[in-house]
Amino acid sequence: MKKQIMLIAIVCMATVGTISAQHDHSEHMKKDDHSMHMKKDMDGEMGMVKKYDVDSKFQVQLNGVMSANQNLVDAFLNDYEASIKKAITELSGSLMKVDMSLLSGEAHHKWMEYMNEIKSEAKQITGANDIDFQRIHLAKLNDALYKSLKAFGTGGTEVFYNHCPMANSVGANWLTTSS
Repeated sequence: MKKQIMLIAIVCMATVGTISAQHDHSEHMKKDDHSMHMKKDMDGEMGMVKKYDVDSKFQVQLNGVMSANQNLVDAFLNDYEASIKKAITELSGSLMKVDMSLLSGEAHHKWMEYMNEIKSEAKQITGANDIDFQRIHLAKLNDALYKSLKAFGTGGTEVFYNHCPMANSVGANWLTTSS
């Protein structure tokens, strides 16, 4: 089983896209020809174009969630149940540290929407013992985190949006801080 997971991880790592708050789609295509593997957003756009101007403190806190997500993705790649539980607890803790009072208006409402989605998916992962079920919710959690980073920016942190066509039998996306 572990050999299958590592093989899938290796195959999946071959399809990587980069997202960055500083690049529009055309600039991004010049830098990274793998960007065609990036999932299009709901507007049909690719790349990372920040929708809201937010306090850099908020972006730092959101990057804390991204860092915890990296640990969670790594735990799933290693397929260690104890590591997954520890990483999901870390992610939930980092989510609680995000100060939504730094946002106002529509940005505040959007963050609450994304945060609730992330919390819900984290709860699904925490409450399950079936790794396949957990992986489905990891992909959904990463989609919500992707929307958050797309809306609020990364504060200059480079983030990769990976796609694995074999994950969850239908393909899945996840975020990492390294290609």
